Amino acid sequence: MPLGNAYADKWCEIASAVDKITEVHHFVFVDSAAGSSKAIKLKLAEGLLTIFESLESFDRVTVTLANNEYSSGSTIFDRCLPACLDPTLFDKFGFGDCDTMRVRKAKHDFKNNLVARSVSLLSKEQTALAKSDLISTLGSASKMTAPGASIALFSDLQQKDKNLEPETIAGYDELFFSLVQNDRVPDLRSRKLVVFGHFPEHAKDLAGLKARREFWDDLFFLSGVTVVSIGQSY
Repeated sequence: MPLGNAYADKWCEIASAVDKITEVHHFVFVDSAAGSSKAIKLKLAEGLLTIFESLESFDRVTVTLANNEYSSGSTIFDRCLPACLDPTLFDKFGFGDCDTMRVRKAKHDFKNNLVARSVSLLSKEQTALAKSDLISTLGSASKMTAPGASIALFSDLQQKDKNLEPETIAGYDELFFSLVQNDRVPDLRSRKLVVFGHFPEHAKDLAGLKARREFWDDLFFLSGVTVVSIGQSY
């Protein structure tokens, strides 16, 4: 279900109370079907730390399980980055009105919880139950996010739903034309998108892997997304 403008945590409340709530919102969708190996979890952790390092004061980060209809429990992290409301030079040295030690500790907790909770979505139990209807995930993302939002999708980009699991050029062509004809292309205009995760490095069917990449390139182009970045790490 859409998150709307509900306060994420006390730091969002603090910022909003004095009209300093940020308009920058980062959504991270974690595809549990990407796998549960140590290497894959490490890629997710590294990507999340990259996002953390890019955050400004009170930026909001929401992490939710991909393809879970966003029901109760699917969103496992929803917080604003702790910060001083009106930082001064004195605050930087611990002599101002801001409790800098409290803010520093809160940022540390923010980072640790962001990584730990997100990586828990790649447990063997989650992976065994995962279904990767990534088209529906991005469709829901377009409804949950506002223009200017940043969307990160951790996935191997293998579409799997009850009707189709394309693996060949013909399969991806069939899915692409079906989405266009049935007006199911996600509307991601004015959003920034990064896709990072585990991609097969030694796939037997190189033609199928190439078709997968071309399918998503074409779909992202039609979706109108502002920036697309795809890679094994982020």
